[in-house]
Amino acid sequence: MKTPIIANNRGDVCVFETIENAEKYIEPIDIKNNSWIIYDSEGRLLEALVIRRSIFFRRVVLKACEQEPTHANDLRNLLIRFLSRAGESTEVIKTCSLPQLTEKALRHKV
Repeated sequence: MKTPIIANNRGDVCVFETIENAEKYIEPIDIKNNSWIIYDSEGRLLEALVIRRSIFFRRVVLKACEQEPTHANDLRNLLIRFLSRAGESTEVIKTCSLPQLTEKALRHKV
């Protein structure tokens, strides 16, 4: 997995600088409800697992679902919509590469 981590919760996009930040932020109940679609910065789809530490304590752990980043176009489109809503020029960001888009998205990290 390559950071940053980009997570889409039914249209609300969160950008995390580290895997650990994403794992701490995402709640186990949201994983059980299939609320998140999560990518690494290259467009690799990630799976979020809920690990039970005790009867009262659960945490989220991310792992890569694929070796190659087959969702790069999905991530690119998501970031263009996200950055447009954040005030970036749509004409400018449409010309950006995926690494450039993820760099711009980091300005809005959680």
